[in-house]
Formats: sequence, structure tokens, C-alpha cells
Amino acid sequence: MSDEPLDAAWAAAGAGVRRSLELAHRSLRAGGLPVGAVVVDRDGAPVAEGRNRAYDPPGGDDPLQGTPVAHAR
Repeated sequence: MSDEPLDAAWAAAGAGVRRSLELAHRSLRAGGLPVGAVVVDRDGAPVAEGRNRAYDPPGGDDPLQGTPVAHAR
């Protein structure tokens, strides 16, 4: 089975879509819900991003990490 349709869809997706899926995957690998979010400007360039950190262990530089408020933060 060829990956050509998937490769074409990935290439056609905007930078914000691709990055949000990458962030969702990172969240899933960290043990959380697979949620990523990217805000883009009118030209499609990412200006802000975040991922679910509600299930990450507390710590780091994010005071909300490990709390329910850290969903796609």
C-alpha cells in the first residue's frame, strides 16, 4: 500500500495544521491527551502554539503544567 495520498495531504496541509499535529503527538507521547493548537496570522505563518500539558508532571517553567488548566496551553 502506498503512502502517496498521505504524503500529498501532509504536503498540502498548512504549516499551522502540521505543527498542531506534531504538538498533539508530543502530548500523546508524554502520556496526555493528543491535543495541539497553533494560531496563525492571515498569511498562515504560526504566531503562537501550545499543547495539552494537563497530564504532564508538575515542574518546568510552566506553573500550570500538570493542572486541568494546562489543556493546549
